[in-house]
Amino acid sequence: HELAHVRRHDFLVNLLQSIVEALLFYHPAVWWVSRRVRMERERCCDDVTVGVCDRLVYAEALKELAAMASPRFALAATDGDLLSRIRRVLGHADDQLSHTQLPSR
Repeated sequence: HELAHVRRHDFLVNLLQSIVEALLFYHPAVWWVSRRVRMERERCCDDVTVGVCDRLVYAEALKELAAMASPRFALAATDGDLLSRIRRVLGHADDQLSHTQLPSR
């Protein structure tokens, strides 16, 4: 998963995102978009990881990470909701984007 971040050059995206947040800290839409970008970045890397290893093994690794996580360790990994990531990896996603429907005409 972390190697997927490196391969995708997410560190550069994160740097740019941090600069935008610093310059436009007063605008709530910037914080909303920034949160969505971070969530999607994690989802993309989860998808890459599932592409190269078994999804059950990866879900078990996320579960173990959630069990051992504390504020001192694995801050980046526990920043998001690990349970929703595990559900998504296993195909039981309660995805906010998939529930978004266009108004009927």
